Amino acid sequence: MIIVKAIGIILASVLLICAGTAGYVLLLMRKRPPLFLYELRRKEPDFLPLEQIPPLQIQMIITQEDCGFYSHPGYDIQSIRQARKMLFRKKRIVFGGSTITQQLAKNLYFRFDKSFLRKAAELLIALRLEHDLGKNRILELYVNIIYFGPNRPRGGQSISIPA
Repeated sequence: MIIVKAIGIILASVLLICAGTAGYVLLLMRKRPPLFLYELRRKEPDFLPLEQIPPLQIQMIITQEDCGFYSHPGYDIQSIRQARKMLFRKKRIVFGGSTITQQLAKNLYFRFDKSFLRKAAELLIALRLEHDLGKNRILELYVNIIYFGPNRPRGGQSISIPA
């Protein structure tokens, strides 16, 4: 009887956490919709449209960051499994298994702290980004706001690539 109650409490807790995360994501999406953020970034003076970015640079970014970018729905289950395997093997987060879309979600909506709740929210936002923006706009935004240097800028702020 005690085991059944414990399982019930655990399941209820998990459901509450999931509902809270989904509610948080909906609030973020309402306050800062993806298309609004896209249009806002496009107005920046150093923003480069995708057509003006050298194709070799785009190919290198996709190859390095997310080989399956054009074939997945915003998340890559194989990368997530691999990251989970490394977590159990090394007993710490080695890498997050994020796609380009998930990295964009993190940079648009979150700080750089690592947590499983943030990863869950990031995944939900990635699905919305895929739906609202599509692959080319996601890639265009990604290339324009992701920091490519050896260390992140202080304060977790993304910076644009100079023209």
